[in-house]
Amino acid sequence: MVENSAPPPPALLEAVRERAASQDPLVLLATAVTVAAETNDAADALVEHFVAAARAVGLSWTAIGDRLGVSKQAARQRYAERLGQTDIPVDAQGVAIAPRLAACLQAAQEAADADDSVPGTNHLLLGLLHTGYAAAVLDRLGVTRDSIRAAAVRLFEPATTADGARVVGDGEAESAVASARRFSAGRGQSRVDTQQLLLVVATDPGSAARRILNDLGVDPDRIKKELADMIPPPMRARGGGKRVRGRVCAFCGCTNPDRPMVAGPSVWICSTCVHLSAEILNTGDRALRSTQPA
Repeated sequence: MVENSAPPPPALLEAVRERAASQDPLVLLATAVTVAAETNDAADALVEHFVAAARAVGLSWTAIGDRLGVSKQAARQRYAERLGQTDIPVDAQGVAIAPRLAACLQAAQEAADADDSVPGTNHLLLGLLHTGYAAAVLDRLGVTRDSIRAAAVRLFEPATTADGARVVGDGEAESAVASARRFSAGRGQSRVDTQQLLLVVATDPGSAARRILNDLGVDPDRIKKELADMIPPPMRARGGGKRVRGRVCAFCGCTNPDRPMVAGPSVWICSTCVHLSAEILNTGDRALRSTQPA
């Protein structure tokens, strides 16, 4: 016998019986599952509605979390729009977010949650230290999480927007990610990674990230130089309006724009040389096997 902690509301019992239109226990059970799911969805929507209303009048995630019986981080994670979630993994331009960048965006969101803030480029800077090529560049330049946080305390006073959102820094993280995607699309890339995002936030004179880097004595030109090998040049136009990259095969020296290129750090290899390399390797492999005893 299943023991219930409390009897279900009579209104729900009646709703199940009316919708089932049968006294078959299995039909009633299946209908009860459907009604329960709908009820849970409605309950979630009801809570979300009043969470949004509380934010609209300026209540903090701390106060909302206290009333819900959870931490401010848990409340924000459950009810706030998460950084980058609206269009990951691919946006309308077809530019995907690389897995390493996705991990950095998660770290940036967690940094913003710790500040009870809308994510800003200052939080992106913290997130970019999580992994990827951008993290290696920032490490070489002596930028640390502690130094970023200390600079943010010196530079930024928390503010509250008209809709009740708290902002520490510039609150422009989503806009910066979109800019990095456009930047990557302009270079013919199918996805955006940590290096493109670092370049975008570091070279934007008005960004909170740039202000922090200036405060730490990090020259944006140094960042551009460090990233040069990992970011392809802009695409250039040729006859007919088609845009191509100014690339040269490191093996044969061809610049044929109709010949696909495989990209690597500061190097490109044309498809012809790739196929030739594969044939050489296959020939060598067959020769090696022929010399081995059966």
